[in-house]
Amino acid sequence: RRVAKQEARKAWAQLHPDSATVDKMITALAWQSVQVQWLRDGGQFIPHPATWLNGRRWEDEPQQPTSSNGTGHEFRGLNLD
Repeated sequence: RRVAKQEARKAWAQLHPDSATVDKMITALAWQSVQVQWLRDGGQFIPHPATWLNGRRWEDEPQQPTSSNGTGHEFRGLNLD
């Protein structure tokens, strides 16, 4: 999202991340950007950059796929009932 840029700059300056942290951020953005909540409704639920930085969202754990059949396998768009 391209909103609240000044707040994001302030959050970035306050964090002053080292290169290892920046690498973690990039890795987190790679998997978070393809999550359903980021893609739903045209990206309506993508967090503002300052919120993402202040919330240290790069430390979030990737969500494990869930299924209703109890096998641990995810079946998108496939109704097995």
